[in-house]
Amino acid sequence: MSPLRAFIIATCFRSMPTVHLRAWYLRKLGAKVGKNARIHSVDFMNTDTGFDHLTIGSNCYLGPGVLIDLAGEVRVMDGAVISARTILLSHDDPGASHNSPLSKHFPPSKRTTVIGRNCWLGAGSIVLAGTEIGEQCVLAAGSVAKGTLRSFSLYAGHPAKHKRQIPSSIP
Repeated sequence: MSPLRAFIIATCFRSMPTVHLRAWYLRKLGAKVGKNARIHSVDFMNTDTGFDHLTIGSNCYLGPGVLIDLAGEVRVMDGAVISARTILLSHDDPGASHNSPLSKHFPPSKRTTVIGRNCWLGAGSIVLAGTEIGEQCVLAAGSVAKGTLRSFSLYAGHPAKHKRQIPSSIP
């Protein structure tokens, strides 16, 4: 996707007046978006391959200022709440495009990032590439998640550490 096309898509997306109209627009761009997805003024990066790497389940909420990296696949499962200014990454790259010497030690990679069913990611949290967050998991505001976060758990900090189990609210 050309930079001009990406700019036009982003401008149109931000100008959509309702959360449901933004969900409709993402579907038209190739994303898989479930019913009743409420999507605020989300920003996207690395959209050059399109939006088919994005899945947003039914009854999800994506708050204002959320940033989603589409270099790799990002899956937000049913019922997840992604609070304002959260970052969801799907790739790592220290500057391979401009031959950064760090790329020899930290080669670029794309990995799938998964946010489980009925999760809640607090405001300003960061989910690093390749992270898998289990069902009904809470990531506290400002936390940085990496790796696998267990279902029915509360995580906080940077890096996010397991704080306690949460009783299942699913019958």
